[in-house]
Amino acid sequence: MQKQAIIIVTGYRKQAIELAHEIAAFLHDAAIAADIYEYDKKSTAAPPAAPYAFAVSLGGDGTVLFAARFCAAQGIPVFPINFGTFGFIAGIKPSDW
Repeated sequence: MQKQAIIIVTGYRKQAIELAHEIAAFLHDAAIAADIYEYDKKSTAAPPAAPYAFAVSLGGDGTVLFAARFCAAQGIPVFPINFGTFGFIAGIKPSDW
């Protein structure tokens, strides 16, 4: 079975969406299927459940917390890339992903 990942991205930041697609293509080349879920900062609905091996969050700390609520119950690790202002939780710079 092919590995799967979910990319949870802040939907209002163009650069974050562009990087989400770049990461999805990178994962595809590594034989990892990736679903992109756009988080609108208002939604409380969880992304669709699937047997994800890991998650990538692209946004600020709020996006990381949203991803963590979804992923923690399923034991899915989250790789947070910061597109926010402060970056207390999401400490990885977009250029360092």
